[in-house]
Amino acid sequence: MKKCRVSVVIPTRNNIADLPKALRSVQAQKFGDMEIIVADDGSSDGTDAFLTAFKREEPRLRIIETGGKGPANARNQATSIARGPLIAFLDADDLWYPGKLRRQVAYLEATPDVGFSFTDYLHVDPEGANYGTCFAYWQPAYANRPPQGYDLIEDAEADLLGCNVCGTSTVVARRKTLEDANGFTSALPSAEDWDLWLRLAHEAPVACTSIVTTQYLMRPGSESMRRLDRLVAMDMIIDRYRSHPDPLIKAAVRRAEARIITGKADIARMEGRYWSAISGELMALVTAPTLRKAKAAASDVFHGVRFAFSTPKHIEPSPDAPKKGAAAA
Repeated sequence: MKKCRVSVVIPTRNNIADLPKALRSVQAQKFGDMEIIVADDGSSDGTDAFLTAFKREEPRLRIIETGGKGPANARNQATSIARGPLIAFLDADDLWYPGKLRRQVAYLEATPDVGFSFTDYLHVDPEGANYGTCFAYWQPAYANRPPQGYDLIEDAEADLLGCNVCGTSTVVARRKTLEDANGFTSALPSAEDWDLWLRLAHEAPVACTSIVTTQYLMRPGSESMRRLDRLVAMDMIIDRYRSHPDPLIKAAVRRAEARIITGKADIARMEGRYWSAISGELMALVTAPTLRKAKAAASDVFHGVRFAFSTPKHIEPSPDAPKKGAAAA
């Protein structure tokens, strides 16, 4: 069995419109010593025919069928057959910028104690409109680092618990670390990525860079049900930390709980229930005060008053509400 330096894992289900761009972005890395594993999770849109044809020009491609059991299972199955000691994750509707993989692999090969690394990423919609980067929106402690090399995150588990800015398509992790953690869990209704990053951060150092290496696609349409599933999963994950004695973890739990409250307020705002959004934002502000929460609460008050004294056909969401895709755990 031929080994390689890194295995790229791409789960896909009915993403034929975006999958070719994702694969081209992997090829554009100009990184020869890799394999590309696409886990087709029950597609019915011609993905199988496309992959068969693509394999004729890309001999590093390996195709597996994962039975439509979801992306967590698809990623785990692909990881289980990977030949590389490093696993790079990429979702089928995202893409990498040139140079991403080479820099990240070089860093992890030079720092064998680091369990995984991740980067900043850019949100765009299907028309290519720029919605800013993850780090700029959530402002983690390392958001203002100069965009250069990778640095270790101090107290990574607490940091990622309080604010998850780790995009799956930016992650490169050690295969052994993933295997020791039993990979992604399928027991959660959502947020299985956040759950895994926390478990990995508990076991080994984590590094990141503020270099934007990845483009994340935000899809149009209603997000309420998907967001609600994620909030339920977040609460399940947070629950295992609620009795933790570490003050850093306790503070992170408060921030994470505030995010759940804010997430529920976001759903209320999307549905035009501004008074419910006001109540949620104020509760989040009390739980973990930030300037952004204060601005969001003020905006909801404005919209609530406007709604009470008028009968508009449509009210735009608060401009301070998280953009689609930016409210991940």
